[in-house]
Amino acid sequence: MPLSTIHYVVLIVIAISIYCTCVFLLDVSASRKRIKRKNKSWEKFTNESSEKYKIEAGVNIWKSLGVSSKNKKEDKKNHEA
Repeated sequence: MPLSTIHYVVLIVIAISIYCTCVFLLDVSASRKRIKRKNKSWEKFTNESSEKYKIEAGVNIWKSLGVSSKNKKEDKKNHEA
């Protein structure tokens, strides 16, 4: 039984749709991998920056404690004089 032209057109449409579906699925998987890499690098950056912020905050607290103790000592000297 020979195929008519409509059958050939249907086969070509099916082949093109299968090709487009494969290309779309490959693109989606590649974009997911790219997003995962971005999330990992962003997470690493935020962890580093939060650690840096914690350290800076701790240093600032110690500095403020040192300044306040110096001020208290100066106030006591001023009151005694």
